[in-house]
Amino acid sequence: MKITDYRSELWPQLEALWIKSWTQTFPQIDFEARRGWFNAHMGELQARDYATFCAMEGDELLGFVTFDPESGHLDQIAVAPAHARKGVGARSEEH
Repeated sequence: MKITDYRSELWPQLEALWIKSWTQTFPQIDFEARRGWFNAHMGELQARDYATFCAMEGDELLGFVTFDPESGHLDQIAVAPAHARKGVGARSEEH
């Protein structure tokens, strides 16, 4: 696993992962219907200089986190359902 800065070409994977992750957590909520909100919200966070880091295994996005580096405010965190509860959040970057 490697931790990388967010890159725009990861957007389709990041958006899909957010929907799948939160749908698994709260199946009673239609996160697909919240796609527009998520797109706008992430744009706002980027404009406010929030950082997004991605956990990658090759070309596959395993998870991501979005936070304000100055305040430490964690706004978004998601792990791909196939990798949930497997230590992705606890693993450090491999060199």
